[in-house]
Amino acid sequence: MDSNILIVIFLFLLSRFLFLANYPHFYDSPEYLKLAQVGNLFTALQKSHESIHPIYIYLIQTVHGFLPISFVSAFFGLLTFIGFYFLIKRLFNKRTAFLSLIPLVFFPHLWLIQTNIMHESVDHFLLIVSLLCFDIFLSNKKLISLIISFLFLILAFINFSGNSIWLPVFAGLYIFRKYKK
Repeated sequence: MDSNILIVIFLFLLSRFLFLANYPHFYDSPEYLKLAQVGNLFTALQKSHESIHPIYIYLIQTVHGFLPISFVSAFFGLLTFIGFYFLIKRLFNKRTAFLSLIPLVFFPHLWLIQTNIMHESVDHFLLIVSLLCFDIFLSNKKLISLIISFLFLILAFINFSGNSIWLPVFAGLYIFRKYKK
């Protein structure tokens, strides 16, 4: 990676990991904090409201006690950020991918969900990896790429059924790849 990308990643890291929330601020965060403290995943899932976010709950229970649980949001935000870069680089070029990262660092909504106790950054990660693997499949036609894409998409649906709203993006990616010169 060139130095410009590393600078943007460094800005991302500073803007997220220095501002991790130690207590709940938004929406369902108080509930997630309580669920992180439940010792048993299945008990936590039973106590959770609809829609249940089992992957997120498992992750926050895993880090609870030795890291702030908002670390999960920041860490998966970082992974999404990197995955998004590679997806855009594959679809367009390195320069466009780099420029597409800059708004992501400063977009307030992303900053909120990536520094607080919220499930959305895990959803974003699962969807971006699924799209990236689907794009790889469209290029190499290897079944393993499609299987991995499908696996991450299923995990995204398991974590939040509302992720199904993004299904048309896969069709759009297919059409884009089919007619891209």
